[in-house]
Amino acid sequence: MNRNTIIYFLLTFFFIVAAGCSSDPEGPVVERFRDGTYTPETGETYCYIDTLEYSSINLATDVGGHCTLLKMGWNKGFKFETILIDFNSDSLSKYKGKSVSEATLKVPIRIGPSNFDLKIGLYELLEPFSEDDTLSPATSPMRADTQITDSFGTVPERTIAAFDQEYNINSSVVQNWIDSEDADTSCGLAVVLEEDPDSLGFFEINSVADLDGGPISLNVIFEDDTTSFGVNRNYSIVSGEDSDELAVYGGLARRIFFEFDLGGVNDSAVIHNSELVLNVDGAGGLGATAGEESGDILGLPTVFYYYLYSPDGTLYPSFLEGKGVYEGEFYPFESFELRLPLDAYIEDIIDGSRTNTGLVLQSDLENVRFQKVLFSDGAADSLEPPRVEIIYSMPADFDGK
Repeated sequence: MNRNTIIYFLLTFFFIVAAGCSSDPEGPVVERFRDGTYTPETGETYCYIDTLEYSSINLATDVGGHCTLLKMGWNKGFKFETILIDFNSDSLSKYKGKSVSEATLKVPIRIGPSNFDLKIGLYELLEPFSEDDTLSPATSPMRADTQITDSFGTVPERTIAAFDQEYNINSSVVQNWIDSEDADTSCGLAVVLEEDPDSLGFFEINSVADLDGGPISLNVIFEDDTTSFGVNRNYSIVSGEDSDELAVYGGLARRIFFEFDLGGVNDSAVIHNSELVLNVDGAGGLGATAGEESGDILGLPTVFYYYLYSPDGTLYPSFLEGKGVYEGEFYPFESFELRLPLDAYIEDIIDGSRTNTGLVLQSDLENVRFQKVLFSDGAADSLEPPRVEIIYSMPADFDGK
C-alpha cells in the first residue's frame, strides 16, 4: 500500500468516527451520554401521620356460662356481680314426700384476695337459665325481691372470704322445690354482690365445668337421710364500667373501630412502611386472673391475643367481619408502644384496589376469656393518641430534567 493510499484511509476513518459522535438528535443514542450525563431526579421520601377517629363496638357473648372458674369481685373495669346456680331438679324429685330439716349451700373458694371480704346476698331464682344464653345484669333471669332467710327466719350478713364458705338457707326453699308439681319450676339460687368492695380483686370459685375441683353444692338433711345435690349449670354475670376509655375487652367483647384519611398520600406513592401505632396503658390492663394463671388450676398465659381486620362494610353484620390485617399477642399490663404492620392493606388502598373501610381491633379470645387492654387516647397524659404512620416516596422523575 503506497503512502497516498494510507493517508486516504486514515482520513476516511476519522470522518466516519466524527460523524458517528455528532450531537445530531438523529444520531446514535450513545452520543447523548457524552454530551451530558442522564440523571433522573429521585423522588422525595415522606412520613404521613394521621390521628385516628375511633369508637367502641360492644357485643354480647355467653362466656359466663362456660367458664371453668366462676368469679365474684371487681377489678380493671370488670364487675362480676352475680353467680347463677341451677340444681339438678331430677335429683330433687327423688325425695318427694320427705321433710327437709336443714339446708346448707357450700361454696368452695378456689383462690381469692386475703385482705378483704365481699358482702353478698342469696336470692331464689324464679325462672331457669341456660349456659348458652348471653346474660347480663339487664337480661338475668328473674329472682325473688328479698333474700333467702336462714333456718331462724332472719337474713344474716353473708360474705365471701378467702376460704370455703357455707351458708345456711331456710329449709322451706328446698322443701318447695321437692314438693312442686310444676316441672318447669326453677330450682336455683343467685349469689349477688350486695355492695361494691373497698378493694379490687376477684374471688374465684369452682365451676361445674371443673369436675375435679368440686363445684358448688347444696347439702340437705332430711329427717332420716342426708344428701348433697349437685349443680346442673352455673353462670357468672359480669358488667363493665360505663366509660369512654379506649379499651378492648375479651369476654364482654368490646372492639375498637378506627377511621383514618389517606387523602394526603399521592396515589402514585411507593409505600415503604405503614403501621397502626397505639400506646398501651398497662395500669388498666387485665391478663389472666389469679386462678386462671395458677398452674395447678388452669395455667393459662397472661398474654392478650388480638386480631386486626378491615370490615367488609359499615352495616351489621358485615361490619363484624372482614379481611384480616394482622394478629399477635402482648402483655396487657405492661406500658409500651404497640406498632401493628399495615403494609399490604395500605398499599391496596393507595393503588385503588381496595376501599378504605377503617380498621377494627378485637380480642382474639373475646368469646372465651375475660381480658382487657387499655390504650392511651392522648388526652390525659403525654403519650400520643392512636395514629397511622406511613413512610413513602414519590417515583423518580424520568423526564431527565
